[in-house]
Amino acid sequence: MLKRNIIVLFVWILLVSVIKASSPVPSLELIVNSNTNNTYTLECGSSLGSSCNNIPDAINYYVDYIKQNSSYTLVLKLVDGIYKGSLNNFEYSGNGIEISTFSNSSSNVTILGDDLGDDFIEGVLNEQYTLTVSNITFSNFNKRFFILDSIDEKGSSSITFKYCEFKYCSDSFGFTAYSSSPKGSNSITFYKTTFTNLNINAGLITTPNFQVFINESRISDSSMDSLSYEVSSIDKCSISSVSFDDDCFITFRDNIGKSAIENSVFNEINGSKTRGSLLCIYENEIPPIINKNIFTNFNAHFLNSDQGNASFSFNKITNFSALNSPINIQLTSGIYFSSNEINPKMNFNCIFSTVKISNMTNLNNQQCYECIIYNNNDKQTCNTPTPTPNSSDSSPEPTNSSDSLPEPTNSSDSLPAPTDSSTTSTIPSQTTTTNESTHPNGAIENSSISYPLIAIILIVIAILNS
Repeated sequence: MLKRNIIVLFVWILLVSVIKASSPVPSLELIVNSNTNNTYTLECGSSLGSSCNNIPDAINYYVDYIKQNSSYTLVLKLVDGIYKGSLNNFEYSGNGIEISTFSNSSSNVTILGDDLGDDFIEGVLNEQYTLTVSNITFSNFNKRFFILDSIDEKGSSSITFKYCEFKYCSDSFGFTAYSSSPKGSNSITFYKTTFTNLNINAGLITTPNFQVFINESRISDSSMDSLSYEVSSIDKCSISSVSFDDDCFITFRDNIGKSAIENSVFNEINGSKTRGSLLCIYENEIPPIINKNIFTNFNAHFLNSDQGNASFSFNKITNFSALNSPINIQLTSGIYFSSNEINPKMNFNCIFSTVKISNMTNLNNQQCYECIIYNNNDKQTCNTPTPTPNSSDSSPEPTNSSDSLPEPTNSSDSLPAPTDSSTTSTIPSQTTTTNESTHPNGAIENSSISYPLIAIILIVIAILNS
């Protein structure tokens, strides 16, 4: 009898855990309407007639509501209209928040940020923070859009912008977040989002230790310090008429895992510094894949690699100044160039590194010191006297094997895209180092069976066999 009761108890625990894991997270949906001035003590937003006057009022009610319903996600539906930034900026550190339009797919909700005295969103990210913003236009911001801090080393926060527009923003506008969690377990995604007429004196996306996905989006007619401090994926994007002031426009670093730029167009990207580079790759082991892009009409160095690895294949690199756009490869870097179309000839400088070139011309070795160069499998070692780079006082040995260099690819084999159930398009997945599967809107809890459940099953089997 005791054995039977134990088995029934374990089976009951197992069933409850599985049902809970597969159930959607409940939500509290509140309506916000800037066109009204309703009177309420705390509760608001349950209907159009009792809508919340602004976003902070809705969040205040939600914070009180989750004292008894802690697992609820907040869903804000904004009625068409103009919203003042100073009345709608907020500080939030809850589990999840979704902001979209009350009318489906409306494009008539605009938040103006010209009257902001502080950043629009501030908060500390907890373990599974989610923020999803859809179909909202943000205009005339001159403060940071958000500054968020993740102090949870196991954090897997997800921030997503879908079908949004950012325009006529200036000064310190940008997206800033910090994470102590390594290897990009936190993420920020821009999907089908437009940035136009930005004139900012900061980096647009400064998010160390975050995976950054920019997909099917457009950036144009803007100036900024840089596009992204770290990037995981740029796919099917159009980036044109943008000037940058930092040393690097786009930077790849090792702590973000897999990364790629694919199927995108970069046109008229201009660096203000003499040695400003369109792409920078620093101290990475997992090589980014730069594949099937068009880089044209740019005035900047094309690439600066310092202890970096990368694969460039099937790109078109055209209409640039050969004097102003060399490739600098130094300090044990490993770079692979295959089947790229380059016109006119582009120079590259190589110091203490390895370069592989195949199926292409117009890539000219201008300066070379202690490098191994493979040109269509023809191995050469160069020793042209060249000053030791300033970034190192030592002289590391060049890589002697081509096995460590990334092979080129003509198809996208990383960062797969799950289907977005709300549209016919897809949002690229956010690769993390956890085993959790995250719904694009953060609305579904982890549906996998945990290790404790597996242990329970093993215990049941052991009892049955005893």
